[in-house]
Amino acid sequence: MSYFKRLVALFRVMRTISAAYCPGSKILLWFKMVLTVMQPRLPRSLRMPQKLELSFEGKPFDLWMEDRTGLAAFEEVFIRGEYSVDVREPHTVVDAGANIGVASVYFCLRYPNARLYAIEPNPNVLETLKRNLNAFPRASVHQCAFADTDGTIDLHVHPTSSIASSLVTRTKGESIVSVPSRTFDTFRKEQGIGAVDLFKFDIEGAEDKMLRSIKDRRVVHCYVGEIHPDLMGASLEDIKALFQGFTVTIEPIGSKRFILKTRCQSWSTNTH
Repeated sequence: MSYFKRLVALFRVMRTISAAYCPGSKILLWFKMVLTVMQPRLPRSLRMPQKLELSFEGKPFDLWMEDRTGLAAFEEVFIRGEYSVDVREPHTVVDAGANIGVASVYFCLRYPNARLYAIEPNPNVLETLKRNLNAFPRASVHQCAFADTDGTIDLHVHPTSSIASSLVTRTKGESIVSVPSRTFDTFRKEQGIGAVDLFKFDIEGAEDKMLRSIKDRRVVHCYVGEIHPDLMGASLEDIKALFQGFTVTIEPIGSKRFILKTRCQSWSTNTH
């Protein structure tokens, strides 16, 4: 996509946010969104996250953003509803690859009685993630990567996009940091989690190994997450085959990205 087309698309997102999610001054919101977009072009001494004061279904909330990728994430989660699933009154929600917490905030607003675990390995975004979840006492932040091993693992931090860091290399100029890693099963055991009503993941190519490491995928009622066949070395059919006994849908959301949504057909919280 050309720079001009990206700019036009970003303007449309900002206009939608202003029209549909602004409970107060639209001028102030526009000013802060423009500052958000400009962050990478400002001197480092002047860069700082911007707090957007927003509203969703009549519920006011603040969302801190570090750069334009926060606006892109907002479009995916709130405007397009990529993680919208029919799960009624969930008790436990796990958000793997929470980044700055846009999806976590969405789940907290939509399911205020649920216990939410926000999982994020990138140390560069943890402070903003914590800020965004500070208003939600039933949410907690955990710095680790969901993978197929316990211990530590290399995280490839993208040089320009705060939402594109990955356990696999993606582009030139990445920095590599060692971060804690956990399998989904180990994390559940450590946190004393039984059944999981909703498991959202966006882990940029690590999803195949992470999903395969789960001993009993039926411990989760509903999975929803991004699938990156070009990064993970597995096909959509490979992923689909992991969910025997689930209803499964996979929809394209870009040229190389897909959304997986599954629901366990024999789900019963009493069995877990």
